Amino acid sequence: MPKTYINGVDLNYRIEGSGIPLILVHGLGMDRTMWDLQVPVFSQEYQVITYDLRNHGLSQAPDHLTSIDLFADDLDQLLHFLGLRKAAVIGLSLGGRIAMRFSLKYPRQVQALILADAQSETPPESAERFRNLAQVARREGMAKTAEIFFSIPSLQGLAKRRPARWEKEKKRFLQTSVAGWANTCLAIAEMKPMNDQLSAISTPTLALAGEEDESYLPYLDLYLQKIPRCRKEVIPQANHMCNLENPEAFNQIVLSFLKGLERI
Repeated sequence: MPKTYINGVDLNYRIEGSGIPLILVHGLGMDRTMWDLQVPVFSQEYQVITYDLRNHGLSQAPDHLTSIDLFADDLDQLLHFLGLRKAAVIGLSLGGRIAMRFSLKYPRQVQALILADAQSETPPESAERFRNLAQVARREGMAKTAEIFFSIPSLQGLAKRRPARWEKEKKRFLQTSVAGWANTCLAIAEMKPMNDQLSAISTPTLALAGEEDESYLPYLDLYLQKIPRCRKEVIPQANHMCNLENPEAFNQIVLSFLKGLERI
């Protein structure tokens, strides 16, 4: 698995397929394998790039302050390293926050933007929860953190529909760096709201969420209202991890959106 030293850390990445570059940005506590039900499908028509965010997976997890801007800068430098001028960017949850920030900081590098179950702000109650999760990891380790994190309502859709996958993700989560997890949770807690900047996103945008992801569904309408070239979709029979809970619907909607852009 290739790695490259970018923006002060070693990042693990993989490229499959050929065509228009399509980069997939995973969620909190996950890694690039979160997309393994998408990569075989998308790579038939696109050059698919997956990578482990700093603090996750096989990428480096230095114990210093992290921010959503820093994650966006990592993505910018990864594209430069790969020699890519533009890419379509998909981000889910934390990955969606990063993709959104990336599109605001580096608009010329975004060919299309796909925001899955992503918030453009961190509500106060969520910020407090993320701060608590960071503290639990530092005090009690990742096993206790996993008990709390994998009990949150938004992850129960995956537990219900794909219990084996839920158990696999929970087991893999135990290998997450304590420092990396804690610093990423704080980055989410301290994220500056992007609501007032959404109208500056000029690239074609697809905003989607699982039909059961109640905390995230209202943001679809916000994006539809504020992002000039935005399309909204709801994934049936899915909660927060919609790409894993209903991969067939997720893949079909994303590919339909991307093919529509090619015809423009």
